[in-house]
Amino acid sequence: MATSEQKRLQGEQELAFGTYTTLGRTLDEVMITAEDTTGQVRLASYAGVAEEPAGPRKSMAMGLSAFIACLASVGWVIGRQWWKTAI
Repeated sequence: MATSEQKRLQGEQELAFGTYTTLGRTLDEVMITAEDTTGQVRLASYAGVAEEPAGPRKSMAMGLSAFIACLASVGWVIGRQWWKTAI
């Protein structure tokens, strides 16, 4: 009987903590909203400039494709052998 009471109390504690956390976040959001009296969007920071341009990694894509193809081929061969011996 003590464990069910303990579980019930623990559930109530978790619910209360969740409610407290949610109310804290809501308060933070309201405080931030109240500080902005202009109604306009402000820039928080500028975007960084990439040192090297991002592009497709063709060699990695080909290697990964070859690996997946090998796995699929091995799986096909093993599955086909198993299917033949099972029937």
